[in-house]
Amino acid sequence: MQIKKKFSDGVYIYILPPSIDDLRTRLLQRGDPQEEIQRRIYASYRSVEHPATFFVDTSRGKEEVAEETHRQVREFFEATERVL
Repeated sequence: MQIKKKFSDGVYIYILPPSIDDLRTRLLQRGDPQEEIQRRIYASYRSVEHPATFFVDTSRGKEEVAEETHRQVREFFEATERVL
């Protein structure tokens, strides 16, 4: 991602789809080419391996997802003593 090169010390949030099959289905429905689908699936696996990855169940309602994301990010900042 170009943004990561420009802001290397940033904290990035990747919201995982409920499953890899759901991700593949969404990308197929959008009409993405097969190469892009494979790249995005690979990127999702790599994102999970990052130490600051936040896991949020996106199958829940928007409010719950937002609250859970906020909680995890806040805890991350508190644990690492980084300033929001």
